[in-house]
Amino acid sequence: MAVFNLSITSDADDGHESNGTTWDDRAAEGYPVGEFFGVLQTNNVATNRLAALRFQATGIPQGATITSATLTVTITVATSIDAVNSVLLVTGDNVDNAAALGAGHRPSSGWTNTTATATQAGLVVGANAITVTSIVQEIVNRAGFAGGAIAFKLGLSGSDTYWDINIADYDADTLATVATLNVVTADGATVKRMLLMGVG
Repeated sequence: MAVFNLSITSDADDGHESNGTTWDDRAAEGYPVGEFFGVLQTNNVATNRLAALRFQATGIPQGATITSATLTVTITVATSIDAVNSVLLVTGDNVDNAAALGAGHRPSSGWTNTTATATQAGLVVGANAITVTSIVQEIVNRAGFAGGAIAFKLGLSGSDTYWDINIADYDADTLATVATLNVVTADGATVKRMLLMGVG
């Protein structure tokens, strides 16, 4: 079994759209260590504030059969979060190699949504594991995919009128592992990408 344990080492690989048009990450904005990024929905509009995560150089073979893929994120603070109605909605960037996150590549600009999506209800403060097998499969099935970067968009959906969740971002100082992407292929090889983040 081939095992890959590679970390994302840039706090530019997570962040959010602060107002639907501006990309914010700690590297660019000078946020303090341990600052979170947020996902916000008001008045049932799921695009109020979208977030994104990017895992660089995944090493997953093109066309590999994905047995399982799990994206785990850690919610540090939950404001008006409803464990019954709030749902985290995840979509992939359907490209061969996801570009670096920034003004030109963010959930509302320069992003090609995968057909596959994933949802996770019953969100909690702490670790939340989301099955993203179909999303990863769609991306690695691309003819031009060659083990490059994979990016995920995070939003909210459901029936409440206001949610605001905060997710711990990458923290180069504490190197606390609070978000991971774990992928297992049919041949038994495990590809593990860890997003090292600090608890906000």
